[in-house]
Amino acid sequence: GLWAFSNSGTTTFTGGISTGGLASSNGLTISGGSMQPFQLDVSSANSGTEVDGTTQRIINTGTGDAALYVVAEGGSADAVVRLGVANGANWRIGVDNDDSDTLKIGNSTLSSAQDLVITTGGNVGIGTTSPSAILAVEKSTSGGTTDFIFKNSANTTNSHSSLTIQAGGPSAGDVYTFYDSQRATTWVSGIDISDSSKFKINTGSSPGAGSEFVIDTSGNVGIATTSPTALLSVEMGASGFPFWIGDSGTTSPALMVDGAGKIAIGAATTSSSALVRISDGAGDGVNAAGLTQLFVEGSTHAGITIAGGQTSLGFLAFSAGNDATEGAISYDWNQRKMKFIAAGNA
Repeated sequence: GLWAFSNSGTTTFTGGISTGGLASSNGLTISGGSMQPFQLDVSSANSGTEVDGTTQRIINTGTGDAALYVVAEGGSADAVVRLGVANGANWRIGVDNDDSDTLKIGNSTLSSAQDLVITTGGNVGIGTTSPSAILAVEKSTSGGTTDFIFKNSANTTNSHSSLTIQAGGPSAGDVYTFYDSQRATTWVSGIDISDSSKFKINTGSSPGAGSEFVIDTSGNVGIATTSPTALLSVEMGASGFPFWIGDSGTTSPALMVDGAGKIAIGAATTSSSALVRISDGAGDGVNAAGLTQLFVEGSTHAGITIAGGQTSLGFLAFSAGNDATEGAISYDWNQRKMKFIAAGNA
C-alpha cells in the first residue's frame, strides 16, 4: 500500500529505501504496480496559503546539482510531467517518444500538444508540432488575422521598439524578408550583398531576382532597373512605356513616355516622327467640341519658340490625322523668310 508520514515530526532514512519489492540503488525506489505509487499531499500543512517551490524541495546538500529525473524505460513510453488544477487546465511537459523525442508543452495530450515544441535538432515551434526552421509560428484564424505584436510598453521619451534582421558579418549573404501568399508569385524585400548592398523590392526568392524597385547606397532610386544613374531612374517595363499615367478605369493613357523618350498626351501611341503627340482621344477624326489640344497662357507674355540649326527649317506641320504632313508654316533661317506650305507646295 501507500506509505504515509505525519508532518508532526521528521522521519529520517539512512541508506537506500525500497518499496514494491524493488532493489534500491538510488536512495529511494518506489513501485506501486498498477496503483498510484507516490502522492504528496500538503493540504493540511498549507491550508489557505500558496504552495510554492520553497515548500516542496529537492535538495542536494553537497556541491552538485539538484535534479528531478523523469525517465520512461519502456521502449515506446513518454516521459511526462503533468501540472493541473481541480476542474481546470491540465498542462503537460514531456518528451514525445512517438514524435522523434520532441520536447512538448501543451494543454492537451502530449502527442497533440503544440503550444511549444522543441525538436532534437533545436527547431522551436509555436502552434505546430513540425517546425521546419529555427522558429516556426502557426495559427489557424479562419476569417480573421494572425498577428505578431512586438511592443515596448514604456510610454516615455526614447522608449523605442525595433526588429533587427542581421547577417553574421561583412562576408555573409543577403538580409531580406520573404513574402509568400502560396500563389504563383513571391516577393522579397532586403539587401542584395552581391550588388553593392542595394536595397531591393522584387519578385522571386531573393534580392536581385527582379528589378522592380531599387535604392542604391547613394540614394538613387531605380524602377525596372538595378543601376539607377540619377535620383530617379525609370526604364521601360513590360508595357513598353517607362512612364504612364492612365485615366481611372481605362487602359488608355493620359500621359506616357516611350522608351525612345517620345511623349504622348491623350493618345494611345507616340508619334513615329514627332517627339510630342497631343490628341483629344478621338482617333483620326476631328472632335469639334474640343479643338484645343495645346493652350499656352502667361500672365504677361505667352508664346511658343521653335529653334533650329542655321541650315534647317523651323516649322509647324499640319496633317489629316496621321504623321504625313499636309501643310505647314515654316521659317527658312538662311533666307530669313516665312513660308506657308500646302501639300508640299510653298
